[in-house]
Amino acid sequence: MTNLKSKFFKITTIIIFLILFFSLPSFSKDLIINYLDVGNGNCQFIQLPDKKNILIDSGNVEASSKVIKYLIERHIKNIDLLIISNPSISHIRSF
Repeated sequence: MTNLKSKFFKITTIIIFLILFFSLPSFSKDLIINYLDVGNGNCQFIQLPDKKNILIDSGNVEASSKVIKYLIERHIKNIDLLIISNPSISHIRSF
């Protein structure tokens, strides 16, 4: 399991780096990156300065209420890009 978490961390880091790299011209203090605790799975929310919303993974079924609550509290009405890092149930069953 540790190897899988390490691999996930590397993939997530690369994805975030690529998103940030291609957004460099528009960097400002308005960039938001949050890691959500969804239990066994992982979930990251990124909001770019131009208000584009990115969700990386979403956790399992039990995590859906946490993810939805997070989005509602921040008035997030749409996800512009959903990235699934692997097909494991703990990464995709929330939605």
